[in-house]
Order: sequence, then C-alpha cells, then structure tokens
Amino acid sequence: MLDPETIRQTSQAFTRIENGKISSMGFSPRWDLGFAENWLLAANVGFTPNEKWKPTSVPAISDDISSWPVLWNKQNLEKCIEGLLSFNSDIGVSQQDDFAFTYFNMPGYQLVLEGKVLYWPMKASEYFKLPHSIREQLRYRFPAVDHKIILTENSRFIGIPRGSKNRKAALEFARWLFVATNQEKIWKEMESQQLLPDYVGAFDGFSSIMQVNETIFLRYFPEYGQNPLLPAAIPEPARIPDYWEDFSRDFFASLARSSDV
Repeated sequence: MLDPETIRQTSQAFTRIENGKISSMGFSPRWDLGFAENWLLAANVGFTPNEKWKPTSVPAISDDISSWPVLWNKQNLEKCIEGLLSFNSDIGVSQQDDFAFTYFNMPGYQLVLEGKVLYWPMKASEYFKLPHSIREQLRYRFPAVDHKIILTENSRFIGIPRGSKNRKAALEFARWLFVATNQEKIWKEMESQQLLPDYVGAFDGFSSIMQVNETIFLRYFPEYGQNPLLPAAIPEPARIPDYWEDFSRDFFASLARSSDV
C-alpha cells in the first residue's frame, strides 16, 4: 500500500521544473477531485446527515456547524485538508494548470508510461479493464490512510426495500448471490457472453467475499496476484448522505476557491 506521506515524498522527488515550467510531476490531488473526496472519507472525517436538521428548512449562514445539514469531525477534516494542501505546496497553481493543459490530453496511465507523472489515481475496476499489453507495463498500489485502503464512495450494497412484496424470494436471491460458487457461475456466464473485461466481474469490481477475489478474480486477471487485497486493510464503507455527490462537489469547489487545493 501507499500511505499519503510516501506518495508526497516520492512525488516531490519525481517532479522536475525546467525554465519555470513543470516537465514532470509526481502527483496532485487536484487531478481528480473524486479521489480527493474518497481520501477525506477514508480519513475518518465522518460526514453524516444531521438528524436534527429538517430538509424543508432553509440553511442558515452560521459558524455553528451543528446547525448545518451535514456534520463532520472538524479536527480530522482540518488535518486531512492540510495533508492534501501539502502536495506541491512549493509549486504555483498556474504552473500546475499549465502542466495539465499541456499534457492531460491523453489518458492518465499513458502519462505514467511516458514518465510525465509518477502516480495516476484509477478505480481498480478501470485499471483491470485496460488491455493486457498496457497492464503488464504498469504496477498498481492501493492508496491507504491509517493502514486502510481508500474505497470509492459508491461501494455497492444489496438490500430489500421495507414493505416490498415477495421479500422471501428476494432474501433467497441475496443468500444465493453471496455464495462463492454462485458468483463463479456469473463470471462464467459473463465470459460466455464476452462481457469480460468490459465489466470486471459480476459487480464491476472486487467481491466482498475474499475467496472470490483470491481464486476467481485471480484466474481472469492474473496481475491481481502482484498485489492482492489484504482483509485487514479493508475498512468499513463510509455511510454518507444521499445528497453526498452534490454536497461534495460544492464543498470542493468552495475549498478550491479559498485554498487553491
């Protein structure tokens, strides 16, 4: 795994500036704000809905965050934001923008292959969709905060709506789905229909059943054996508000204006 400090130090050592312009750059959270959002979630910032806030009320402009629709751990948020801002703090934002304008007309993994960047954030599902000829030239590592890998905010769940009809059949299906041999049947069916690797398995990503990852996933994507998931490094998925996407977009837009993150 790669912890934030390792990413920051190796990125700083990799970055080169020639004639006032960046010729190569290790990594910047500014490249993918979605990744930065997931970084916050992994840092135990604890964004949760405020149960005392009424959706019909008009949000008041107040320094008292307890009156806001979303609550969080102020200390952990400040610590995480400080960590994000520490990346490339000695490089001007305009220089970083010029670098992105010059080189970001190609896929991120291509920038890695050409030595323009050291790291590029990708979902595992997107990485394993790359052609084998590309993957064999790359190495993937899991970014981690406090020894726990960074999950995306859209980890998938299965649930049965309260009050739905035929709950017994739905429960039987859920039980069937969480059996390794049955997930293997789905993989084989997807293979027969030539859906792989356009979709990385039944859930377009890793299974919550580690046995499936260690056997079936590995069978279809041998590169996974380079760096398999470790159960101890998998955190509980963040329980975020339904309106997280809109909130996080506005939150980071405001942060970018005020802090040049």
